[in-house]
Amino acid sequence: MNIDFLENLQDAIEKTIEITNERKTNLQGADTLEEKLNLKNEKYTIDRFEGDVAVLENRENGEMLNIDRKKLPKDAKESDILKFSNGKFEVDKEETKTIEERIIDKANRIWK
Repeated sequence: MNIDFLENLQDAIEKTIEITNERKTNLQGADTLEEKLNLKNEKYTIDRFEGDVAVLENRENGEMLNIDRKKLPKDAKESDILKFSNGKFEVDKEETKTIEERIIDKANRIWK
C-alpha cells in the first residue's frame, strides 16, 4: 500500500475522532446547559418525564428542552414551574401554585 494513503487515512481518522470528542463535549455538562438557557432566569414547565430525561417547556417561547432528570430537585414533578438561576434548577412553588389555581378556576367556570 501507498504510505501517503495510510498517512492521509490516519489523519482523517484522527480528525474524525477530534470532531466527535468535541461534539460530545459540547453536548454535555453545565456549560452547554447554561448556553442553552442563555444564563437568564428563565422559567420552565416540566412537561413530562421519559425515563431519566425531563422534558421542559420554556414558558416564554415554548421551546422544548431535554435534560437529565438528576439536574432537577428530587421533589420536582410534572407541571411544576422551574426557574434556572445560579447554575441550577429550583421549583418555583409560588408560581406553580398560582398556575394550578388558575387552571382549577378555569375548569370550574367551564363546568358551571
